[in-house]
Amino acid sequence: MELIIFIDDTDSATSEKGTGAIAEELMELVKVKYFAETTYVTRHQFLIHPDIPYTSHNSSMGFECTVPDDTDMESLKADLIAHIKSESAPESDPGLCIADKAEMDADLLVSFGKECKRRVMTKAQAYETAEAAHVFLTETGGTGDGVIGALGGVGLRYWGNDGTLKGKPKHLDDECVHKVEELTKNPLIDVVLDKEGNILNPDEQVYLEKKPKVSLINHKLTIIVDKKDDNGIWQIMEKNKARWLGGDLIFKEGCPDFTPDVEEERISEDRSCYNCLYRRWLENGILCQKQ
Repeated sequence: MELIIFIDDTDSATSEKGTGAIAEELMELVKVKYFAETTYVTRHQFLIHPDIPYTSHNSSMGFECTVPDDTDMESLKADLIAHIKSESAPESDPGLCIADKAEMDADLLVSFGKECKRRVMTKAQAYETAEAAHVFLTETGGTGDGVIGALGGVGLRYWGNDGTLKGKPKHLDDECVHKVEELTKNPLIDVVLDKEGNILNPDEQVYLEKKPKVSLINHKLTIIVDKKDDNGIWQIMEKNKARWLGGDLIFKEGCPDFTPDVEEERISEDRSCYNCLYRRWLENGILCQKQ
C-alpha cells in the first residue's frame, strides 16, 4: 500500500519540538515497526490570514511511504495517534491524515490543498472532503483544527508542485561550488533549474549555500538557481525572497528576548525576528508574541 501521511498544528509558540521533527519521528516509526519504505518529509505553506489560528507559518508536514499489503492499518493509525499525542505541545490542536493512494479521490484532495493556500477553510469542510475522498482524518487534541492542514498537505504532496524539503540534502559540502551532475547524484536532489524552468547542463557550476532550499516541482526535488556571478557560477535563488515580509522596518537584531525557532522554521542563522521562536508571520509583516 502506498500511503501519504500528514500532520499539522502539533506545536505552540514556545514548544521546543516542531511539527517537522514529529513528522520525521512518525516516518521512522512506520519504517521500523511496519517495515515501510519511506521517502522524505516536506513542508507545505497555507494561507496566512487573521482568521486562521497558527503558531508561526501556518504550514503542515508529512511524507509518503509504502507498507506491506497485509499491514494492520488500525494498529498503524493507533500508533501514529499515540505518538502525536505524546509529542505534541499541550496547548496545540493537532490533526492527522492518512491516505491510501489506491483508494483516495486525488482530484478532491488536490483541490482542497490548493484552496487552503487561497482562502480560509473550516474543519467541517475538511471532514466533508475527507469522507468524500476516502481518507482517514482525525484530530488528536485541543480544537483539532490541525485536520485542515493535515488534509491539505496530503493533497499538495500528491499534486507534486508545492512544498519544500525539510532540512537540507545530506552528504554534500555546503558553502562551496558543485557541478550540477554532482548535485543530482544526491538522493534528495533530482534536478537543478533556472528561474525560467530550464534544466541546467551537468557541467554548470552552482554555489551551494549553507541551508539550500529544495522545492518539490513536477514531483521532483528541485534546486532553483537565480543568476550567475561574475565568475559564471550560478547562485541559488534566495529562499528569503518569498518569505521575508514587511521590509527592513520589522527586522530587529540584538533583541534580548531572541530565542531561536526550531530548525525547520528558521530561514537563516541570523539572530533576528525572522528566525525567532516568538515571531508570527502576518499578511504584511511579523507580530512579536513575546509580551
